[in-house]
Amino acid sequence: NRMNVFQFALDHNFDCATHWPRVREAIPELRRRGTVLAMGGHNMHMFMTAEDLKQHPDWGPFYGGRRQTRGQFCTRNEQAVAHYIDGLKGWLRDNPEVEYFAPWPNDTGGWCECELCRDTPMPDRFMQLGQRIHRELAAAAPHVRVTHFAYGSHVEPPRVERPLPGMPITLCTWGRDLSQPFASEGTPAGFRQALSSWLAICREANVPMILHEKYARHLYTGHHTMPVPVMQEDLQWFRSQGLSGFELPMAYMGRRTKGLNLYTLTHLMWDADVPLDELWDDYFAEEYGPLAGHMRPLYESLARAADDFRYSFDNYS
Repeated sequence: NRMNVFQFALDHNFDCATHWPRVREAIPELRRRGTVLAMGGHNMHMFMTAEDLKQHPDWGPFYGGRRQTRGQFCTRNEQAVAHYIDGLKGWLRDNPEVEYFAPWPNDTGGWCECELCRDTPMPDRFMQLGQRIHRELAAAAPHVRVTHFAYGSHVEPPRVERPLPGMPITLCTWGRDLSQPFASEGTPAGFRQALSSWLAICREANVPMILHEKYARHLYTGHHTMPVPVMQEDLQWFRSQGLSGFELPMAYMGRRTKGLNLYTLTHLMWDADVPLDELWDDYFAEEYGPLAGHMRPLYESLARAADDFRYSFDNYS
């Protein structure tokens, strides 16, 4: 299905890490299928903990007139950076099966504005950190590919700094209305500009460009039983722009009803021009057999009743 990386999210401050041993049990089956094991998510807190910031107040971000314990650590503090990257190295050393690594910042913004940081645009400082992570992990764990994540408060490209060779860029346009084609005015101009700028940067640097998109996820998108109407148009357009691939978070919410969405998405990943009516006829015939003629109209009715595809907290389901 051209989904060749399985990325587990050790995410936010939730207890996701307790499930990691169960994920590792699946490694033989992943390898048998040629699937790469990856770790990603808002996981900075794992390697720069709240206790670290309490013990070293000068490592915390400076904003609001004082050092804070929430947000991102000061990426211009040499001791803090060394401690953080040593944590990344140690985790990869303990988990050598991981071949793709996505160390995202915390999901809170809160970037440092101290004297060392404030004169350099934040996206450039974040790219400088990403460059150092890439160089040091390439030496410590050369079998691991590390991606740089552009999202939220750091979605804009850096003004000066550029990705290093072999350093994929992953872009997430959080909050998009999935009922609107990405290339249309229904998508915020800032998202469209960010994608265009990052694509140009990646072409110049000759590195892969990945889009983190919510087609397969129900969390914060309500109950979208039928595939989002613009999915095929989007994939065809992204292909024409030279996008390298997608990161497609799922989560468990809606795992039964999202089967049709996943079926459509995986086929479109293989062939973005497949006729959708034929695809859905095949899905309902295989899934429901003699009841297909009853089930497809039911799904279509549900789709008409739930037509809000905004990805936001306001649409939580």
